[in-house]
Amino acid sequence: MSLPVLYLNYHEVRAEPSPYLYSLPAEEFDAQVRTLLAPPPDSHTQLGITFDDGHRTQFEHAFPVLERHGVPAIFFVTAGFTETGPDYMSWSQLRELAAAGHQVQAHGWVHRFMTHCDDAALDEELRRPKETIEDHLGRPVDALSFPGGRYDARVLEACRRVGYQRVFTSVPWPAAWEEQELQVFGRYGIQSRHTSANLVHLMRTGGRPSALQRMAYAAKMTLRRTIGDERYHRLWCVLSHGEPGDEQNAGGR
Repeated sequence: MSLPVLYLNYHEVRAEPSPYLYSLPAEEFDAQVRTLLAPPPDSHTQLGITFDDGHRTQFEHAFPVLERHGVPAIFFVTAGFTETGPDYMSWSQLRELAAAGHQVQAHGWVHRFMTHCDDAALDEELRRPKETIEDHLGRPVDALSFPGGRYDARVLEACRRVGYQRVFTSVPWPAAWEEQELQVFGRYGIQSRHTSANLVHLMRTGGRPSALQRMAYAAKMTLRRTIGDERYHRLWCVLSHGEPGDEQNAGGR
């Protein structure tokens, strides 16, 4: 019987270390992929790889590693940023990823937090990337990862209405469940501090959170409710060495 899948969530993969909290050196990414392919005998889960944002470093540094080891991944791209500047992948690069067997799915249109959107903006954030990616790549788009991990019942219903079947969050537990006729997947966010040893621990524990992790998450949610979502996001940008205008998904959660 195959093991359940716990998805990892990567952002930038660079040749050299970066001060950005969600950037990983290519050498460490290679080591983590090799670890994923050699799970310990007492594993309770297998690990899957996803990327958010469509950052060019994913094509330049992560894609060669994935091809070298024959590991598939899901690339969630912010379609409205594609081919808009040097930081994002081009459509030709995304077509190359898809042709190699990787999934290219949606991460919103311009990375607005979906819980902050009115009905018209929410429809654009969901429908426009799906249609645009399908038009450019000629492949179905049925999965979405939420920018900033923000979603609620209204957002889930809109996802179902637009035609998504799978949605991916920024919280790693539980690993998967069903809600409003959608498959919902948790993801473990990979930060620059994470190593192969962390992946081995995840496989052995099945991704189950420790009491300390649960307490830390509860504290973050309490802080977000206390100071408000916008102020919380600005604080996260400072702590992660990002800028308030950066369209990054990793944190803010």
